[in-house]
Amino acid sequence: MIKTAGLFLFLLLKILGWILLALLLAFLVALVLIAFVPVRYQAQFQNERNMGREEKNPVKNLQVLANVSWLFHFIHVSVNYGPQGFASSLHLAGIDLLKLFAWFTKRKKHKKKADMPAVGQPDTSSGHDLGKQLDGEHPNTGKQPDRTGHQRTGQQGDIAGNQSVGQNATRNMKEDGVKQGHTPTDSKANTPGVQPESQEASAQTAKKKKKPHKKSKKQLKYNKKEKAASLREKVGRLHNEWKDGANRNAVSHVWREICLLIRSYKPRKLKADITFSLSDPALTGAVLGLISLLPQVYRYPCKVLPDFTSDQIYIEGELMVKGKVTVFVFLLGLLRLIRDRSFMRAFRKLAGRAS
Repeated sequence: MIKTAGLFLFLLLKILGWILLALLLAFLVALVLIAFVPVRYQAQFQNERNMGREEKNPVKNLQVLANVSWLFHFIHVSVNYGPQGFASSLHLAGIDLLKLFAWFTKRKKHKKKADMPAVGQPDTSSGHDLGKQLDGEHPNTGKQPDRTGHQRTGQQGDIAGNQSVGQNATRNMKEDGVKQGHTPTDSKANTPGVQPESQEASAQTAKKKKKPHKKSKKQLKYNKKEKAASLREKVGRLHNEWKDGANRNAVSHVWREICLLIRSYKPRKLKADITFSLSDPALTGAVLGLISLLPQVYRYPCKVLPDFTSDQIYIEGELMVKGKVTVFVFLLGLLRLIRDRSFMRAFRKLAGRAS
C-alpha cells in the first residue's frame, strides 16, 4: 500500500514537472517571438482631384488604408478611412474578432428579448386567483376561511378601499388642476405654510450662486504677473540644468538613441506618384523646392509633378509606405541608456524631484 502511494505521488510530481517545463518553454518562445519577429506596417494614401469650381476642400476624396501584421499575419489589423466612412478589422489566426464580438452582443440581445414576457398577453393566473378570493376560497389551498377572520378581513378591506378612494380623488384633483393650467409651484405658493417673499429670496440666492464671480482688472494683472514670474523661474531652472555637463551628456545620449530608433523604424519602401497645384506658381515652386530637399525623393521611386497653369488648389495621386518595427532594437537602446552613468544620474535627480 505504501509503495503504491509513493509511486502515485512520484507520477503526479513527474506530470506536474513536465507541465511546468512546457509552460516555461512556451513562455520563452513567446518572449523570443515578441523580441525578434518584426511588426510590419503598410500605409497607402489615394486622392482624386475635385473638378468642381465651388469645391474648396482639396482632400475631400482622400482614402487612407493602413495595415499592421505580426508573425505571418497571425495578428492582422487593418484600418480604412475615406469618403464612405471609417472601417476597421482585427484578425487573430484568421478570425475576425470584431465581427465575433458583434455576433455575441446580438445573441445576448435576442436572448434578453426572448426571456422578457409579451406586453399584450393578459395574466390569466391573477384573474383566476381573484375569482377564488371573491368566492371566499384561498388562491393556493382552495379552502374556505373562518367566518370571524373573513369578517375582520372584510372590515380591513373596507378601510383600505376607503383610503385608496381618497388617494384617487386627490390624484384626480391634481390632474384637473394641471389640465386647467395650474402648475405645482402655484399650488405651493397658495398654501398657507409657504410665503412668496421667502420663495423670491431663495430664487435670488440661487441666481447669485449660478453667476460666476468676475475678477477685477487688478486681479487679472496680478495673475498674469505671477504666471510670467513662474515661467521665468522654470526657464532659468532649465538653463541651469543645461549648464551641467552630466545633463548635457545624458541628453546627447538620449538623442542618439532616438535617431537610431528612427533609422531602424523608418520606411523601407516608398512609392509616390503625385500631381499638385497651389493656384499660385510662386507657392507651387516653393513647395516643390522644399520637397526636392528630401533625400527620400531620390532614393525611392517618387514622381512629383507640379502644375503651374492651374488656378485651383488640388492634389491627386498615390503614396505607398512600407516598413517594420522590431522590439529588440528598442530594448537594446533602453539597455544602453541604463548602462550610461550620466543618464542614470540625471534620471535619479528628476525622479527625486518628482517624488
